[in-house]
Amino acid sequence: MWPDIPDTPFLTVDQVAEALKVSDGTIRRWVREGLLPGIQIANRVRIPRQELIEALEQARIQPSQATD
Repeated sequence: MWPDIPDTPFLTVDQVAEALKVSDGTIRRWVREGLLPGIQIANRVRIPRQELIEALEQARIQPSQATD
């Protein structure tokens, strides 16, 4: 379902940014704002893969919600 997301339990900000085609600053902001799950280990942010996928599924736009 999400082939661009590496198959590892915890992802780096760079890995998520690359998979979602956004900047690493955007991923950091989304984590700070609570839009994406994140954990801090020492001074590094990691994103649990399964929680990321769940967040993406919850954010999925249904056909009736499309605004374009």
